[in-house]
Amino acid sequence: MHSETEYSKFSLNEDKVRTLVDRLLSLDGGYVGVADRGGEIVGIFLGLIDEMWFSDDSQGWELLFYSSKSARGGFVGKRMLEAFNSWSVDRGASRVVVTLASGGDVARKSRFMECLDYTPLGGVHVRNFI
Repeated sequence: MHSETEYSKFSLNEDKVRTLVDRLLSLDGGYVGVADRGGEIVGIFLGLIDEMWFSDDSQGWELLFYSSKSARGGFVGKRMLEAFNSWSVDRGASRVVVTLASGGDVARKSRFMECLDYTPLGGVHVRNFI
């Protein structure tokens, strides 16, 4: 997963990832979703819900949304996103924010999101120093 993204140029600290997942599992506003196909993990969704910095309204934030290559083009991604949406709404979220900042085929990912009634908002600009 790490090697498929824009983030592959950065080191991967698996202990840090485990700590994040543990923290999300322990938070009332943390979300960890896993898609399984025959005992193989084919999708992961990490997120959280929090109040907006300027408002008492809450929104769900995606931290990681990944489908394995074998699961792309099917319903795994759709189901994971719908589960996070439902979880977020059940906890009072006014909206859910999903970024497409990992690179790859952003146009394909954007079409997928738009099919699920997400609208593009702004853009991501990065300046690397490594």
